[in-house]
Amino acid sequence: MQFLFPSFLWALGLLAIPIIIHLFYFRRYKEVYFTNVRLLKELVEETSSKNKLKNILILLSRLAIMAALIFAFAQPFLKSNESKDMGSSAVSIYIDNSWSMNAKSGDISLFQIAKKKALEIINAFTESDKFQILSNDFNSTNLRLVSKSEARDLLEQITLGPKVQTLSKIGAKQNQSLENYPSQNKHSFIISDFQKNNSELAIPTDSSIQRHLIPLQYLEENNVGIDSAYFLTPVITPGQSNKIVFHVKNFGRSDVENIKVNYQINGQEYPSSPLSIKSNKEVVDTITVSSSKVGWNELTIKLNDYPIQFDDQYHLSFLVKEEIKVLVVYSKLLSEELMNYIKAIPYFKVSTQELSKLDYGKFKEFQLIILANLPQVSSGLGTELRKGLEEGVNLVVFPAPDLGNMSYKELNTAISFPTIISFDRNQREASRINTEADIFQDVFSNPNANIKLPITKGHYTFSPNKSIESILANRDQSLLLFRYNIGQAMVYVCSSPFLSEYNDLTKSPEILLPFLFKASISGSKNSKFSYTIGKDPIIEWNTISNLSQEDMRLTMKGPEEFIPSIRTSQNKTIIEIFDQVSKAGNYQLLKNNEEIGKISFNEDRIESDLRLISLQEIKEKYGKYFSIIESAENTDFTNLLQATMQKSQWWRYLLWGALLFLLIEALLIRYLKSK
Repeated sequence: MQFLFPSFLWALGLLAIPIIIHLFYFRRYKEVYFTNVRLLKELVEETSSKNKLKNILILLSRLAIMAALIFAFAQPFLKSNESKDMGSSAVSIYIDNSWSMNAKSGDISLFQIAKKKALEIINAFTESDKFQILSNDFNSTNLRLVSKSEARDLLEQITLGPKVQTLSKIGAKQNQSLENYPSQNKHSFIISDFQKNNSELAIPTDSSIQRHLIPLQYLEENNVGIDSAYFLTPVITPGQSNKIVFHVKNFGRSDVENIKVNYQINGQEYPSSPLSIKSNKEVVDTITVSSSKVGWNELTIKLNDYPIQFDDQYHLSFLVKEEIKVLVVYSKLLSEELMNYIKAIPYFKVSTQELSKLDYGKFKEFQLIILANLPQVSSGLGTELRKGLEEGVNLVVFPAPDLGNMSYKELNTAISFPTIISFDRNQREASRINTEADIFQDVFSNPNANIKLPITKGHYTFSPNKSIESILANRDQSLLLFRYNIGQAMVYVCSSPFLSEYNDLTKSPEILLPFLFKASISGSKNSKFSYTIGKDPIIEWNTISNLSQEDMRLTMKGPEEFIPSIRTSQNKTIIEIFDQVSKAGNYQLLKNNEEIGKISFNEDRIESDLRLISLQEIKEKYGKYFSIIESAENTDFTNLLQATMQKSQWWRYLLWGALLFLLIEALLIRYLKSK
């Protein structure tokens, strides 16, 4: 027989206490004087033997109660024959190696405890058994069963990292490996801290597998992390101020005051305003950055927070374009006034195409397409504009005068262009610029200044549309400039033709120039400035020139260096990352040692929320389907595991025995009276 908690056996020494009490107990007698004690001597001799028997029985009962309780706490079990009970077993062990397991339990991290317990699990089985060692990395070695010695080696190789898998996915992997294994003894173990965000387990249906949960709990820490960050504009030009929105969340139970935030562009540090965040709240802030470096740039937003630090940085890569390609589509006559404005914008590289000679295949190369006074739109043009909008190409429409209701019918169908109701030549005067819209938000230093607003003498009325956003409105509440979203881009519409006899906008450079520039770089497309490790295994890249099928090889270099697999698909280069990235940071994309781009990777923020499922909640939720194994750090886990798997119930019988002897003691005291 062996004991799970043999240290309790030292309490057997306490059995001496009732023995001492019984041996040295002297009853105080009250002296009563009798004239003759002859009759009393006979009574004492008759009852003393009965009292001695009663005292001995009570003593034995009390000793039995204490011994049963001590042995119950020590939890005895019989060491069964391993070849019979354990047999040739298949064992799957999952060790949570996410960053949260770096938390401390005393002076040792949960991850170290998890590896120690996993080793003790391995030791509880025989050399003939097979093992699967699982972690969040999901390496090829995780998919097969190995010998006991190989399992120890694989366990030793597991390290903490940024990858996170749901426990349901872990359970599915374990089932996949065990269900087809030809053995009657199958065990799965999940060793984790059971964070609330990541601990949903599927209820098992295969009863042939004995399932065990080993929760490791820690004292929850406060944590502040950068949840996400992105640019407001998808197109970035040299020296142009660009706003970055970033989300910072306080996952802790106490407020945080004046936490320092700064950012780094291409290695140069810049300060930012400190933040104060309430408990379990999120703050959305912005920083304004600019870069004069044409080409690829890298940016990192940082904050100082301790002890959880993996989410204290957020990495972004962005392309500063030297030029913005603009296409003007016209019919017969090209507006010189419009062309003069477009050419006055430094970053614009303008191309023109006549309506009857359009090259639809090049639409996706432009950031902005302008339809200048077209009398009609064909179905082919409408379809290609839709494709361009879905790819992020913005569109500006200046309609021709005197159009009929059906002139832009194809635009109505293809890009939900508002239906024309009428055209009139009444004079209208613009009165209000929407300076809250991003297109004019930072254009005017003093929005209340006397800005010369345009007057129109030809104006279209369109059907109402709730999705339309006003940019420039007239005094009669009609809209001169408005926009709406289609696909990945924005459609901008002017209600008046771009001709001087109809529209004074041709003489308002303080409005028209920023409008055209902002229209080219705006859009709803969320450009991929960064990727998440483990969640973005595939990256779509624009077609890489001079990349032959014979030499399709790229290199990624950053915190670590590797060669991703690549393929081409629909004018895109598909870069397959899968599980090759294990460290967050900014990476160079190299072709023949020449940089062709930058790609940033960040760690999954699901680990930022450190709240755990309590042990009681785990028992209530999964106790019917899983064996919940608890143990102290110094417990002989191998013996505990063997007892758990053998389903030893000896401690229960000992508790019942203690109750039985307690009842016997009560009956002896009540019914075996002293005389």
